[in-house]
Amino acid sequence: MSYANTSGSIEEKITRFDNDYAKMDIDLVLRYEDFVVRGDNVVKSINQLKWPCTDGYYDLPRSLTNIYEFNCSQSSWLKQHYNECWGFGNIKEGAISSAFTERSYPDELVEKISRLSPTLSRYYGHSP
Repeated sequence: MSYANTSGSIEEKITRFDNDYAKMDIDLVLRYEDFVVRGDNVVKSINQLKWPCTDGYYDLPRSLTNIYEFNCSQSSWLKQHYNECWGFGNIKEGAISSAFTERSYPDELVEKISRLSPTLSRYYGHSP
């Protein structure tokens, strides 16, 4: 489901996303903020799902060139449509940085999002 292409206000989209999310049977939720600051729980939680993971995964050892070449070797569609239908977006090479976690938001905005998206907001310690 693509929320960017669904009609309605941003408020309606956030509420719809929260409603859809609330219906899901999810094994694990990893917050972006925990991931980028290399929270102790991240690797442990992933391993508890029986998925192999080590602290070395944070270093992102593959370059964007390596990823591009692998993807193109697996799919002629990916090779043909690179930078047209798929790309790397905001993915950067090198180790993951916590620089984007140091943002603060106005209380009014946090309260509004908490009302619109109570399920997801609880993961951040907020409630409506």
